[in-house]
Amino acid sequence: MPSKRKNLQDPGEKPEVSRTKKAKTDSDVDAPLVTSENAQPTNKVLPVHIEFSPRLPGTLRIATWNICGLAASSKKGFKYYVEAEDADVLVLTETKVNNEPIDPSLISRYPYRYWSISDKKGYSGTAILSKHKPLNVDMTLPGHPDPSQVKGRIVTLEFESLYLIGTYVVNAGQGLKTLDAKKVWNTHFDTYIRDLDGKKPVVWTGDLNVAPTEKGMHEWLQTIRSYLWTNILFKRSAECKI
Repeated sequence: MPSKRKNLQDPGEKPEVSRTKKAKTDSDVDAPLVTSENAQPTNKVLPVHIEFSPRLPGTLRIATWNICGLAASSKKGFKYYVEAEDADVLVLTETKVNNEPIDPSLISRYPYRYWSISDKKGYSGTAILSKHKPLNVDMTLPGHPDPSQVKGRIVTLEFESLYLIGTYVVNAGQGLKTLDAKKVWNTHFDTYIRDLDGKKPVVWTGDLNVAPTEKGMHEWLQTIRSYLWTNILFKRSAECKI
């Protein structure tokens, strides 16, 4: 990935202020102002040649990535990553697809593909692509009172020795406006994952929408209240034996 670049300027000159473009997510808010002093790396396109560490013999490689829109990601080198990682199981979140994609590169690499698609156009979306056929597939969250809030957020595959769950967990939202929805999700997911864990080991992957440290927050001081609440929920979820 391209390294972080610094903008050089005279010591007495005021830092240039710019507004970064941000893909629409659960919070659905404009990106905050960013100065040259606190700007984050901007990776417009993935490099064509990507290398990963060699795979250990007798192991499976499971990868998960929030792609923030399959269409947008495909224009920025998505296929280069897929080819280089060559994961046995690839979990994608925030796919934002409205129908199951017909992508020859994914179809040829992953014969078993499961897309959970939201009823809301261009919103959320979770997928698990696998080289190995699962015993069962489930895209529900048992007990959740609103199935429409579950669509696009969870896929569970059962294999002989384990369960693999891919999730795009509800965001608490700007000003915690969707915190109640996140609490409902966490309550039912906690029960769900514990029930599965009582049957066989569970591997939980995906975008959990939590920030255990300030490094996970773009504007730490401005979002500290959201962070504290989310961190509390994160610690509660972390108690699940997976």
